[in-house]
Amino acid sequence: MRILNVQEHPHHKDLLNLTLSNQTILTISREIYFKQRLSNGKEVSEEDLSALIKEERYHRCHQASLNLLKYRPRSELELKQRLLRKGFLPDAIEKTLKTLKDVSLVDDKTFASLWT
Repeated sequence: MRILNVQEHPHHKDLLNLTLSNQTILTISREIYFKQRLSNGKEVSEEDLSALIKEERYHRCHQASLNLLKYRPRSELELKQRLLRKGFLPDAIEKTLKTLKDVSLVDDKTFASLWT
């Protein structure tokens, strides 16, 4: 499968619409597009496409988490529940939570001490 066309999303400047040779349109973030070194005419296998979609799901989940955390600290459980309600898949949520815990953006002990 080949990328036939790359266009900026009409409503979100940070997203791109990729038209694939099977006439599928895939919307991904600019960040993922450049990180994966995608371009017009690039050949993409089914495996590559699957990995790209999985990475995009994680990216969107991570961004949603950061958006929730900018308003106030949240417990791991609360953040997980909010992301599930937003429709994110469990594997993307688990990867996101691990990343956020690794950089101490989600820490239940700190969260509990803030509420006591």
